[in-house]
Amino acid sequence: MWWARTTTLLVSACLLSALSAHAIWPQPALYGANKTQSFARVSSDLRFNLVDGTDKTRVPSDLTDAIVAATKLANSIDLWPLTPGRGEEDRAAVNAAPLISGVQIKVLELMPETTPNPCAKKQIAEAPLEARSLQAPFQGRLKAIHDVQLDDTTQNQATANTETAEVWSNACSIANRAIKEVDYKVSSKPLDLRTDKSAPADLGFLDAEMYRIDVPQDGSSIRLTSYTALGALRGLQTLLQLIYSLPPQGGKSQRFIRNVPNVITDRPAYPYRGLLLDTSRNWFDLPTIRKLIDTMQFVKLNQLHWHATDTHSWPLAFEGELSVLADKGSYGWTYVDGQLVRMVYTEADIKDIIDYAAARGINVIIETDMPAHMLEGVQAVGGGELMACPNRPDWQSVAAEPPSGQLRLVSNGTTLNTTDVGTFTVPGPIKTFVSTLLRKTASLSKSVYVSSGGDEPNFHCWNLSSEAAMEPYLAKFMAVVTNVTTAAGKKGVVWEEMAVKFPTVAKTLGKGSLVGIWNDPNNAGIAIENNPDVKVVLAPYTFFYLDCGGPVFLGNTTNNNWCPYVSWQKTYSFDPSVVIANATAVNPGLKGVRERFVGGESAVWSEQIDAQNLDVKVWPRAAAGAEVWWSGEVANGKKREPIEALERLLELRWRLVARGVRAEPLQPLWCALRVGECNLY
Repeated sequence: MWWARTTTLLVSACLLSALSAHAIWPQPALYGANKTQSFARVSSDLRFNLVDGTDKTRVPSDLTDAIVAATKLANSIDLWPLTPGRGEEDRAAVNAAPLISGVQIKVLELMPETTPNPCAKKQIAEAPLEARSLQAPFQGRLKAIHDVQLDDTTQNQATANTETAEVWSNACSIANRAIKEVDYKVSSKPLDLRTDKSAPADLGFLDAEMYRIDVPQDGSSIRLTSYTALGALRGLQTLLQLIYSLPPQGGKSQRFIRNVPNVITDRPAYPYRGLLLDTSRNWFDLPTIRKLIDTMQFVKLNQLHWHATDTHSWPLAFEGELSVLADKGSYGWTYVDGQLVRMVYTEADIKDIIDYAAARGINVIIETDMPAHMLEGVQAVGGGELMACPNRPDWQSVAAEPPSGQLRLVSNGTTLNTTDVGTFTVPGPIKTFVSTLLRKTASLSKSVYVSSGGDEPNFHCWNLSSEAAMEPYLAKFMAVVTNVTTAAGKKGVVWEEMAVKFPTVAKTLGKGSLVGIWNDPNNAGIAIENNPDVKVVLAPYTFFYLDCGGPVFLGNTTNNNWCPYVSWQKTYSFDPSVVIANATAVNPGLKGVRERFVGGESAVWSEQIDAQNLDVKVWPRAAAGAEVWWSGEVANGKKREPIEALERLLELRWRLVARGVRAEPLQPLWCALRVGECNLY
């Protein structure tokens, strides 16, 4: 059962008392710490090592890179405690504490006891494993850090280019784990990271992200244990959040961990923990997207839903017959850091984003929205024959926002008449275009999923009388989409309209398709009722749309945006269990309704967001959603609640700022240093 692992986690409370998880975000499933104010000093040259006995031929390069990056960050953290004294009150106790100089990382999948070898499932084409200088278990050498020369937003590109083939060839890589289908499957054997010597062959999706951290009191090495490299990556992010520093004396900062000994045993509650980025309304350069991915990794988000295209622009610069889309539909040229660049994503760029995200435990789902939300670029195909109601001045009557545009499925023109429902088939040019587009997207994607969107189709655009009149046409269209997606070996992703408003359309969705619920969250129950084979991603705008609030983007009105501002508290208050209970009530005879809810996502629709204000619009509010989906309704034995969360979120915000993220402040600094003193009484 999906919840069986929680029982296993609770066992590990053993000798330690559960306290607030300090600055850890998202809150771990179980955190035990010393009740007294005790400390361990952290060496200024903290060394990270894969444990002796690790099979060096199994170690994936993306894990090595993650350890190098964590080493650099751990040895440069300069976050003072958020207290009025900023830690000065603890200086004497910290300086007298035992010194921790190492972190021992044990990944059971990489140990020889896990047999047969789960990593060598494919042959490596470009270079053998033993040819890589960093393939040996990482020893925390400063030279290795200097050689790789990581920074906060980019990898060494030469290293990335030579190691990409190795990452995808090694089945144990972080990347290969990240792109798997989301589900609640679990191992057939009980799991316990305290005692297990090997990883089971049937390790479940959530268990692959499981990790355990033991921080001792006597100065011996910190121990990080996981089943997979992906789990080790998740644990590294948590470990980095345990480390604080004192204000510098004599030019040096002493780092420390408080409340030792402590132990963390953690795994996510939901497999899908996403963030949507819209790159059509406004364009985002690659460094900005990489920085967003880096920050997603830090709070354990694992799905980047890339809403790549819309009516406003077509930035995907495909090669071959689809090249006209970006040639005619992109925004043209701009300057990034003084360099002239075209506002498109080439196929090489798309690959770069996918590879970069996967190495950080994040799957990329590419969305090309259809049949509505299409204009720029698509209008240039076939002399405009694919388009209905393109860029109408009275856009309000045919679209959700300007510019209007929709594929011309239904036409009563003189050269084409497809209005007869009884004989309707998807027009040949549209079927060819959609099939070619989806095959191209599927060929570039590493994900199990490819999204066709499907939100807000407008019946007026097709000169029909109602939404009900649209359904038979949409059903034939979605059947084409599903057939092409399935034939490409992918599962579909659609917005709720395709599964909620149109029951016949819902039945055309393939088994395991994801349905994004963005209006009333209780529409999820309707989607499951219409097609019990789909899975649900919850993204109701009232809780998760980060663009909401402020003035409307339209130019001749003083109205505010269509949806109210979503505070971090509003996001954090979302309770998926209530939605799941309501869906269960709607589907009383259906087993396993809970397992159909795979998680949720926050959304960055970019009408009024670009690279200049992305950070402040997204962080730390998106982190509130990250905790909803990682920690679940109950974490560390208690129900989540915003009052407890504020202290941790304030510290997370400061950690993000220290990493170069322009996260918005949540309180005056006076209040942040005095938790609770700015509460409303």
